[in-house]
Amino acid sequence: GNHLHSQPPADYGFDARHLHDCGVDASLATIHPQAGGWSFLVISGYGLPAGFQPGTVDLLVKLPPGFPDAQPDMFWVYPAVKTPNGSLPRSTSME
Repeated sequence: GNHLHSQPPADYGFDARHLHDCGVDASLATIHPQAGGWSFLVISGYGLPAGFQPGTVDLLVKLPPGFPDAQPDMFWVYPAVKTPNGSLPRSTSME
């Protein structure tokens, strides 16, 4: 008759396949687990679109607990980035 089936618990958190799906080389990425279920994803040498200066940056993305179901909403770069016309990108702030 009727059967109940149990699924394994969800595997939330960082998975290198997410990077591959976005065209990012996973060997450039490091993950730093944080308190409260957060993770800091750092991608070294992340390439920016043509014209932006510098051409590559270190990119930090804070992944919230529950990622990928919970989406990140900010990122940080080092060094600071300028647009092709030499200005700072819109909606940016220095931290």
